[in-house]
Amino acid sequence: MNNKISYKKEDNIYLFKNNKYKTIDFYLTFTIPYSIKNRLCLRLLKFFLGEYSKNYPNKEAMMRQKSNLYATTFNCQSLVDGDVLVLNIDYAFVNPKFIEGIKTNDFIDFFKECFFNCYFDEKLLEEFKRNSIDDLTRRYDQPSYYAYKHVFEILAKDNKELEIQANTYIEEIKDIKLEDIVNIYNSLLKDFAVDVFLFGDYDDEMLEFVKTFKNNKRFLITNKAIELKNHNETIEEKEISQSILDIVYETPFTRHDSSYEAYALGNILLGNLPTSLLFEEVREKLSLCYYINVEYSKHNGIVVISTAIDEKNYREVVKQVDIQIQRLINKDYDPNKLELSKKMIIDALRSEQDDFSQLKNGIVRDELNGKVLTLEELENKLLSVSVEDISNVFKQYKHRLTYLLKGKLNEQDI
Repeated sequence: MNNKISYKKEDNIYLFKNNKYKTIDFYLTFTIPYSIKNRLCLRLLKFFLGEYSKNYPNKEAMMRQKSNLYATTFNCQSLVDGDVLVLNIDYAFVNPKFIEGIKTNDFIDFFKECFFNCYFDEKLLEEFKRNSIDDLTRRYDQPSYYAYKHVFEILAKDNKELEIQANTYIEEIKDIKLEDIVNIYNSLLKDFAVDVFLFGDYDDEMLEFVKTFKNNKRFLITNKAIELKNHNETIEEKEISQSILDIVYETPFTRHDSSYEAYALGNILLGNLPTSLLFEEVREKLSLCYYINVEYSKHNGIVVISTAIDEKNYREVVKQVDIQIQRLINKDYDPNKLELSKKMIIDALRSEQDDFSQLKNGIVRDELNGKVLTLEELENKLLSVSVEDISNVFKQYKHRLTYLLKGKLNEQDI
């Protein structure tokens, strides 16, 4: 049975006419140029949108109205993607054709209330700032996150564009004013790009409302490989039970590189599957770590291998990571592992075609990167990658930094 979801594109609007579900999903993805202030304002704005409006100025009133509209949802999410900021708004409701006494216009009016009639308040902003600072502080206390941030602090000293990944901006949040939030809110439709998605068995009234969001602006993620300097081995201590090891590589690959598919497959083969070389050799066979994975940037070519270890295994883990990379260069592994990696990516791409949420995310990803390929084109590129291609990719890896967050016990634990 073919469950592939089809859609029609009109400028920045994607229409998924489908009677598979009894709900209608209206989704806005705003893309905004990166700045520290924009980033922090979006982080705080998302707590206002859909939670407070001028007619429903507290959570109780807002929740009551959502319940009256058959558990309608209005959710916001902000994130950083490369050097672009993204604000997602997901509005979902039961198709009025299945409800007595409620019409499409009732749901449109409620969306307008949530989005266009937002309620801003100084006391709420201070509460949201405290909550955000508490959340970021908790995350920073997590050893793996702490190590990741410190790795990029080191790299950012010579590459300012990496400050995006280095700073938590906890202190800067304190300086955000209500005026800043209102300014970025007012700029959403006026100054920024937006992609619009409508999914379900919608009627003409909903379609006409969605078309009011037509927009021809576009902000693309910068895809440019970053050259890193060689850094001395860095060892820090923190009162944690396990040590965190991050090994950083410079590569020349981005989404726009002709070898990108080999780069993606190679990293999956190295460390992103239970059958990957690092998992099988370093974790399972040698029992040198608690976990190990590979994070590879699609935008700047930086690869970070992260693992949790006992500090006594530090040197051996670094050695074994290098051995596995050399195996990929020397083609010293079962080629079926490469075929398994291909199958995993292709299965994931195909699953996107059967699920609205994944398909939508894939469309946004492609649009932001300015690289739109059909599923058939992507599959052919992946299937054409050879063991030789993988070898050539890893020949271009340059080890730039080894960072160890060394675990130590409190005195009362010794």
